[in-house]
Amino acid sequence: MTTEQVWLAYREKLRAFLISRLRDPDDADDVLQEVLIKTHLNLASVKNEASIQSWLLQVANRAVMDFYRRGNRPETTDIDENLAQPVEETEKDWKTAFVDCVEPFVAALNVGEAELIRAIDLNGVPQKDYARTQGIKYSTLKSRVAKARANLKRQFDDCCNLTLNQRGVTVEFIPKTNCCD
Repeated sequence: MTTEQVWLAYREKLRAFLISRLRDPDDADDVLQEVLIKTHLNLASVKNEASIQSWLLQVANRAVMDFYRRGNRPETTDIDENLAQPVEETEKDWKTAFVDCVEPFVAALNVGEAELIRAIDLNGVPQKDYARTQGIKYSTLKSRVAKARANLKRQFDDCCNLTLNQRGVTVEFIPKTNCCD
């Protein structure tokens, strides 16, 4: 494969991976450029085309480590300043698309599990707050959330092959041939 072919096939996956590790899209784009250069210079060393993706993720992971070694640490800012900043439109679009994608899977859960996933995972309600408002023990809620997440994951596993990073963030999905509705 040529650099152009590899880049067309894997650029977005690499960018998603980098954003999950760096959190700042601008930093991710800078590191992505470094990965492109390293890919162009070293692609010939990859002997098996089937291992390109794992090789690229290793290159990206090393580039992230290099980024932090150079002293590029996330800046700490006043929390009020962070709250005052508007969310970028692209981030809003991504979150909307994500919720739209996940919603059919959530809707297939039983009503109680679906409510938990929507409140805690999609709307970001802290588990302790949710337990308090529902009048249940926090430990009970944690068990219910774990069970709901396991059932949701089972649905995804039935429909798609997911690739997760070390933090459990989805970096790639491939629908199975008998794709669910």
